[in-house]
Amino acid sequence: MKEIALEKFNIGIVLFSFSIAFLFPFELFLFSYAFLGPIHYLTEINWLHQKKFFAETNFKWTSIFVVFTVFITASVVLNQIPSYTYYIKDFFYLDYAILSISALLFSIGMLSLKKKTHLIFALISCIFIVILFRKLIPTGFYLIGVFLPTIIHVYIFTIAFMLYGSLKSKSSFGFISLFMVILVPIVIILFPIDKVNILTSSTFIDTYKDTNFTKVNQSISVLFRIRDFSLTSAVGVKIQIFIAFAYTYHYLNWFLKTNIIGWKKSITKNKLLAILIIWAGSICLYLYDYQIGLIALFFLSILHVFLEFPLNIITIKESFRLFKNK
Repeated sequence: MKEIALEKFNIGIVLFSFSIAFLFPFELFLFSYAFLGPIHYLTEINWLHQKKFFAETNFKWTSIFVVFTVFITASVVLNQIPSYTYYIKDFFYLDYAILSISALLFSIGMLSLKKKTHLIFALISCIFIVILFRKLIPTGFYLIGVFLPTIIHVYIFTIAFMLYGSLKSKSSFGFISLFMVILVPIVIILFPIDKVNILTSSTFIDTYKDTNFTKVNQSISVLFRIRDFSLTSAVGVKIQIFIAFAYTYHYLNWFLKTNIIGWKKSITKNKLLAILIIWAGSICLYLYDYQIGLIALFFLSILHVFLEFPLNIITIKESFRLFKNK
Protein backbone atom coordinates (compact mmCIF):
# COMPACT_ATOMS: atom_id res chain seq x y z
CA MET A 1 0.00 0.00 0.00
CA LYS A 2 1.18 3.50 -0.78
CA GLU A 3 1.95 5.82 2.13
CA ILE A 4 -1.05 8.07 1.48
CA ALA A 5 -3.35 5.04 1.47
CA LEU A 6 -1.83 3.93 4.78
CA GLU A 7 -2.44 7.37 6.26
CA LYS A 8 -6.10 7.18 5.23
CA PHE A 9 -6.33 3.69 6.69
CA ASN A 10 -4.76 5.02 9.88
CA ILE A 11 -7.66 7.46 10.25
CA GLY A 12 -10.00 4.49 10.05
CA ILE A 13 -7.99 2.71 12.75
CA VAL A 14 -8.35 5.71 15.07
CA LEU A 15 -12.13 5.72 14.58
CA PHE A 16 -12.34 1.94 14.94
CA SER A 17 -10.28 1.85 18.14
CA PHE A 18 -12.29 4.66 19.70
CA SER A 19 -15.67 3.18 18.72
CA ILE A 20 -14.90 -0.26 20.16
CA ALA A 21 -13.31 1.27 23.27
CA PHE A 22 -16.44 3.32 23.85
CA LEU A 23 -18.70 0.26 23.58
CA PHE A 24 -16.46 -2.29 25.32
CA PRO A 25 -13.91 -0.41 27.47
CA PHE A 26 -12.92 -3.33 29.68
CA GLU A 27 -13.29 -6.12 27.15
CA LEU A 28 -11.27 -4.32 24.49
CA PHE A 29 -8.36 -3.59 26.79
CA LEU A 30 -8.20 -7.17 28.06
CA PHE A 31 -8.40 -8.52 24.50
CA SER A 32 -5.83 -6.12 23.04
CA TYR A 33 -3.34 -6.62 25.86
CA ALA A 34 -3.59 -10.42 25.67
CA PHE A 35 -3.85 -10.96 21.91
CA LEU A 36 -2.08 -7.97 20.34
CA GLY A 37 0.40 -7.11 23.09
CA PRO A 38 2.68 -10.18 22.99
CA ILE A 39 3.21 -10.18 19.22
CA HIS A 40 3.86 -6.43 19.41
CA TYR A 41 6.58 -6.96 22.05
CA LEU A 42 8.24 -9.73 20.06
CA THR A 43 8.24 -8.03 16.67
CA GLU A 44 9.36 -4.68 18.04
CA ILE A 45 12.19 -6.11 20.13
CA ASN A 46 13.39 -8.02 17.06
CA TRP A 47 13.27 -4.86 14.92
CA LEU A 48 14.99 -2.73 17.57
CA HIS A 49 17.73 -5.34 17.91
CA GLN A 50 18.38 -5.20 14.16
CA LYS A 51 18.62 -1.42 14.45
CA LYS A 52 21.01 -1.79 17.42
CA PHE A 53 18.30 -0.15 19.53
CA PHE A 54 19.15 3.17 17.81
CA ALA A 55 22.05 3.53 20.25
CA GLU A 56 24.78 3.10 17.61
CA THR A 57 28.10 2.12 19.23
CA ASN A 58 26.53 2.10 22.70
CA PHE A 59 23.89 -0.49 21.85
CA LYS A 60 25.51 -3.05 24.19
CA TRP A 61 24.65 -0.76 27.09
CA THR A 62 21.01 -1.66 26.56
CA SER A 63 21.88 -4.76 28.60
CA ILE A 64 21.37 -2.42 31.57
CA PHE A 65 17.69 -2.35 30.61
CA VAL A 66 17.61 -6.15 30.70
CA VAL A 67 19.07 -6.12 34.22
CA PHE A 68 16.53 -3.51 35.35
CA THR A 69 13.70 -5.58 33.86
CA VAL A 70 14.94 -8.74 35.60
CA PHE A 71 14.79 -7.02 39.01
CA ILE A 72 11.34 -5.58 38.34
CA THR A 73 10.01 -8.92 37.08
CA ALA A 74 11.56 -10.81 40.00
CA SER A 75 9.74 -8.51 42.39
CA VAL A 76 6.41 -9.11 40.65
CA VAL A 77 6.86 -12.89 40.48
CA LEU A 78 8.07 -13.28 44.06
CA ASN A 79 5.15 -11.26 45.36
CA GLN A 80 2.88 -13.96 43.94
CA ILE A 81 4.49 -16.58 46.20
CA PRO A 82 3.11 -16.26 49.76
CA SER A 83 5.53 -18.83 51.17
CA TYR A 84 8.59 -16.93 49.98
CA THR A 85 10.46 -15.14 52.75
CA TYR A 86 10.03 -11.41 52.95
CA TYR A 87 13.81 -11.05 53.23
CA ILE A 88 14.34 -12.51 49.76
CA LYS A 89 11.47 -10.43 48.37
CA ASP A 90 13.00 -7.26 49.78
CA PHE A 91 16.36 -8.22 48.28
CA PHE A 92 14.85 -8.36 44.79
CA TYR A 93 12.47 -5.46 45.30
CA LEU A 94 13.98 -2.36 43.74
CA ASP A 95 11.42 0.36 43.22
CA TYR A 96 10.14 -0.17 39.67
CA ALA A 97 9.61 3.56 39.26
CA ILE A 98 13.25 4.29 40.11
CA LEU A 99 14.44 1.80 37.52
CA SER A 100 11.93 2.93 34.87
CA ILE A 101 12.73 6.63 35.12
CA SER A 102 16.47 5.91 35.43
CA ALA A 103 16.30 3.85 32.23
CA LEU A 104 14.70 6.77 30.38
CA LEU A 105 17.28 9.28 31.63
CA PHE A 106 20.17 6.91 30.92
CA SER A 107 18.92 6.60 27.33
CA ILE A 108 19.82 10.26 26.87
CA GLY A 109 23.34 9.50 28.05
CA MET A 110 23.60 6.53 25.71
CA LEU A 111 22.83 8.79 22.76
CA SER A 112 25.23 11.58 23.72
CA LEU A 113 28.18 9.96 25.49
CA LYS A 114 30.89 7.70 24.10
CA LYS A 115 33.42 6.92 26.82
CA LYS A 116 32.77 4.01 29.17
CA THR A 117 33.64 6.03 32.28
CA HIS A 118 31.22 8.77 31.25
CA LEU A 119 28.43 6.25 30.71
CA ILE A 120 29.03 4.63 34.10
CA PHE A 121 28.97 8.03 35.77
CA ALA A 122 25.79 8.91 33.86
CA LEU A 123 24.08 5.72 35.01
CA ILE A 124 24.95 6.32 38.66
CA SER A 125 23.93 9.98 38.37
CA CYS A 126 20.58 9.06 36.81
CA ILE A 127 19.74 6.68 39.65
CA PHE A 128 20.83 9.25 42.25
CA ILE A 129 18.75 12.03 40.63
CA VAL A 130 15.68 9.79 40.45
CA ILE A 131 16.02 8.76 44.12
CA LEU A 132 16.30 12.45 45.03
CA PHE A 133 13.23 13.16 42.90
CA ARG A 134 11.30 10.52 44.84
CA LYS A 135 12.19 12.12 48.16
CA LEU A 136 11.45 15.69 47.09
CA ILE A 137 8.30 15.15 44.98
CA PRO A 138 6.85 11.76 45.99
CA THR A 139 3.44 12.20 44.35
CA GLY A 140 4.87 13.37 41.04
CA PHE A 141 7.45 10.60 41.18
CA TYR A 142 4.77 7.98 41.76
CA LEU A 143 2.59 9.23 38.91
CA ILE A 144 5.46 9.32 36.42
CA GLY A 145 6.53 5.87 37.58
CA VAL A 146 3.05 4.50 36.87
CA PHE A 147 2.51 6.37 33.59
CA LEU A 148 5.95 5.91 31.99
CA PRO A 149 5.61 2.21 31.02
CA THR A 150 1.87 2.57 30.42
CA ILE A 151 0.11 5.76 29.25
CA ILE A 152 3.28 7.66 28.31
CA HIS A 153 4.51 4.68 26.29
CA VAL A 154 1.29 3.84 24.46
CA TYR A 155 -0.16 7.35 24.07
CA ILE A 156 2.41 10.15 24.44
CA PHE A 157 5.23 8.39 22.59
CA THR A 158 2.80 7.20 19.91
CA ILE A 159 1.79 10.83 19.36
CA ALA A 160 5.49 11.73 19.15
CA PHE A 161 6.03 9.09 16.43
CA MET A 162 2.98 10.35 14.54
CA LEU A 163 4.16 13.96 14.78
CA TYR A 164 7.61 13.06 13.49
CA GLY A 165 6.16 11.03 10.63
CA SER A 166 3.76 13.81 9.66
CA LEU A 167 6.43 16.52 9.78
CA LYS A 168 8.77 14.38 7.71
CA SER A 169 6.24 13.32 5.07
CA LYS A 170 4.22 16.56 5.22
CA SER A 171 1.11 14.44 4.82
CA SER A 172 -2.19 16.19 5.50
CA PHE A 173 -3.80 12.83 6.31
CA GLY A 174 -1.00 12.18 8.79
CA PHE A 175 -1.77 15.42 10.60
CA ILE A 176 -5.49 14.63 10.56
CA SER A 177 -4.94 11.27 12.27
CA LEU A 178 -2.55 12.95 14.72
CA PHE A 179 -5.11 15.58 15.75
CA MET A 180 -7.79 12.90 16.00
CA VAL A 181 -5.68 10.92 18.48
CA ILE A 182 -4.99 14.08 20.49
CA LEU A 183 -8.70 14.97 20.53
CA VAL A 184 -9.85 11.53 21.74
CA PRO A 185 -9.46 12.24 25.49
CA ILE A 186 -11.22 15.59 25.05
CA VAL A 187 -14.15 13.92 23.31
CA ILE A 188 -14.30 11.31 26.07
CA ILE A 189 -14.38 14.02 28.75
CA LEU A 190 -17.15 15.98 27.03
CA PHE A 191 -19.33 12.99 26.12
CA PRO A 192 -22.00 12.32 28.79
CA ILE A 193 -21.86 8.89 30.42
CA ASP A 194 -24.23 8.09 33.27
CA LYS A 195 -23.23 4.55 34.17
CA VAL A 196 -21.25 1.51 33.15
CA ASN A 197 -21.87 0.44 29.59
CA ILE A 198 -24.55 -2.26 29.79
CA LEU A 199 -22.51 -4.41 27.39
CA THR A 200 -19.75 -4.80 29.98
CA SER A 201 -20.25 -7.86 32.17
CA SER A 202 -19.07 -8.11 35.76
CA THR A 203 -16.74 -10.95 34.73
CA PHE A 204 -14.59 -8.65 32.60
CA ILE A 205 -14.62 -5.93 35.24
CA ASP A 206 -13.54 -8.42 37.91
CA THR A 207 -10.77 -9.73 35.65
CA TYR A 208 -9.53 -6.20 35.12
CA LYS A 209 -9.59 -5.53 38.86
CA ASP A 210 -7.48 -8.64 39.43
CA THR A 211 -4.74 -7.18 37.25
CA ASN A 212 -2.46 -4.41 38.46
CA PHE A 213 -3.77 -1.99 35.83
CA THR A 214 -6.25 -0.44 38.23
CA LYS A 215 -3.25 1.57 39.48
CA VAL A 216 -3.22 3.34 36.12
CA ASN A 217 -6.91 4.25 36.45
CA GLN A 218 -6.43 5.43 40.02
CA SER A 219 -3.33 7.44 39.09
CA ILE A 220 -5.24 9.25 36.33
CA SER A 221 -7.92 10.12 38.89
CA VAL A 222 -5.22 11.46 41.23
CA LEU A 223 -3.71 13.50 38.38
CA PHE A 224 -7.06 15.18 37.73
CA ARG A 225 -7.89 15.38 41.46
CA ILE A 226 -10.98 13.21 41.19
CA ARG A 227 -12.31 12.33 44.62
CA ASP A 228 -14.09 9.12 45.59
CA PHE A 229 -12.88 7.38 42.44
CA SER A 230 -14.67 4.19 41.43
CA LEU A 231 -13.79 2.00 38.47
CA THR A 232 -17.45 1.61 37.53
CA SER A 233 -18.49 5.24 38.01
CA ALA A 234 -19.12 7.53 35.04
CA VAL A 235 -15.65 9.04 35.41
CA GLY A 236 -14.14 5.61 35.96
CA VAL A 237 -15.63 4.32 32.71
CA LYS A 238 -14.37 7.38 30.83
CA ILE A 239 -10.86 6.71 32.09
CA GLN A 240 -11.15 3.09 31.03
CA ILE A 241 -12.38 4.08 27.55
CA PHE A 242 -9.24 6.20 27.15
CA ILE A 243 -6.95 3.40 28.36
CA ALA A 244 -8.59 0.85 26.07
CA PHE A 245 -8.29 3.23 23.11
CA ALA A 246 -4.67 4.15 23.84
CA TYR A 247 -3.48 0.55 24.07
CA THR A 248 -5.50 -0.75 21.13
CA TYR A 249 -4.51 2.07 18.80
CA HIS A 250 -0.87 1.79 19.90
CA TYR A 251 -0.78 -1.88 18.88
CA LEU A 252 -2.70 -1.43 15.62
CA ASN A 253 -0.58 1.57 14.67
CA TRP A 254 2.53 -0.59 15.05
CA PHE A 255 1.18 -3.25 12.71
CA LEU A 256 0.24 -0.53 10.22
CA LYS A 257 3.90 0.53 10.10
CA THR A 258 4.96 -2.81 8.60
CA ASN A 259 5.77 -1.29 5.21
CA ILE A 260 6.60 2.23 6.38
CA ILE A 261 9.51 1.39 8.70
CA GLY A 262 10.10 -2.06 7.28
CA TRP A 263 10.08 -4.02 10.54
CA LYS A 264 8.69 -7.02 8.66
CA LYS A 265 11.95 -7.30 6.69
CA SER A 266 13.89 -7.94 9.91
CA ILE A 267 11.99 -11.19 10.54
CA THR A 268 13.49 -14.34 9.05
CA LYS A 269 11.50 -17.55 8.64
CA ASN A 270 13.04 -19.06 11.78
CA LYS A 271 12.37 -15.89 13.78
CA LEU A 272 8.80 -15.78 12.48
CA LEU A 273 8.23 -19.37 13.57
CA ALA A 274 9.64 -18.65 17.04
CA ILE A 275 7.54 -15.50 17.36
CA LEU A 276 4.36 -17.30 16.35
CA ILE A 277 5.03 -20.18 18.78
CA ILE A 278 5.64 -17.80 21.70
CA TRP A 279 2.61 -15.72 20.69
CA ALA A 280 0.36 -18.78 20.54
CA GLY A 281 1.67 -19.95 23.91
CA SER A 282 1.06 -16.55 25.49
CA ILE A 283 -2.53 -16.48 24.22
CA CYS A 284 -3.11 -19.93 25.69
CA LEU A 285 -1.83 -18.72 29.06
CA TYR A 286 -4.12 -15.69 29.00
CA LEU A 287 -7.10 -17.85 28.07
CA TYR A 288 -6.28 -20.34 30.83
CA ASP A 289 -5.79 -17.68 33.50
CA TYR A 290 -5.42 -14.00 32.69
CA GLN A 291 -3.30 -13.33 35.76
CA ILE A 292 -0.88 -16.14 34.86
CA GLY A 293 -0.57 -14.78 31.33
CA LEU A 294 0.05 -11.30 32.68
CA ILE A 295 2.88 -12.47 34.93
CA ALA A 296 4.41 -14.75 32.28
CA LEU A 297 4.55 -11.91 29.72
CA PHE A 298 5.49 -9.19 32.20
CA PHE A 299 9.21 -9.38 31.41
CA LEU A 300 8.68 -8.83 27.68
CA SER A 301 6.12 -6.07 28.24
CA ILE A 302 8.52 -4.03 30.40
CA LEU A 303 11.63 -4.86 28.37
CA HIS A 304 10.17 -3.62 25.09
CA VAL A 305 9.27 -0.33 26.80
CA PHE A 306 12.82 0.17 28.08
CA LEU A 307 14.48 -0.85 24.81
CA GLU A 308 12.38 1.71 22.96
CA PHE A 309 13.57 4.63 25.11
CA PRO A 310 16.53 5.62 22.85
CA LEU A 311 14.18 5.71 19.85
CA ASN A 312 11.69 7.79 21.86
CA ILE A 313 14.40 10.34 22.66
CA ILE A 314 15.58 10.49 19.04
CA THR A 315 12.01 10.89 17.77
CA ILE A 316 11.26 13.82 20.08
CA LYS A 317 14.60 15.46 19.24
CA GLU A 318 14.09 15.07 15.49
CA SER A 319 10.51 16.33 15.71
CA PHE A 320 11.75 19.56 17.31
CA ARG A 321 14.40 19.87 14.60
CA LEU A 322 11.89 19.39 11.79
CA PHE A 323 9.42 21.79 13.40
CA LYS A 324 12.14 24.40 13.86
CA ASN A 325 13.27 24.11 10.24
CA LYS A 326 9.73 24.10 8.89
